[in-house]
Amino acid sequence: MAEAMKVFMVRHAQSEANVASARLGAGEVSAIWPYFTMGADAPLSDMGRQQLAAANTQLVASRFVEDRGVQLIAHSPLVRAQQTAHALFSGCGAPFVELPFVRLPRS
Repeated sequence: MAEAMKVFMVRHAQSEANVASARLGAGEVSAIWPYFTMGADAPLSDMGRQQLAAANTQLVASRFVEDRGVQLIAHSPLVRAQQTAHALFSGCGAPFVELPFVRLPRS
């Protein structure tokens, strides 16, 4: 019998859209323009990049990739997903593949 494949899912780090949404929620009306002009494909924020640097350090220290036999890194075509995948797993030796059909459902 073939060995079962393990799939690990990672959500993107904080994006500029997350920041603008939080500002809007806090009543900061000036955040409305950035929120609507950045569209659905917002890049990571500075805090998001810091989150990923910390997470990458933990992944490397725990030997996550090696101990779990990660063989492929797949991500959606969204910029924040690409940035997250590469920040966490660049240098691990596994190839990256973009899956154009992976999208958040529209509500």
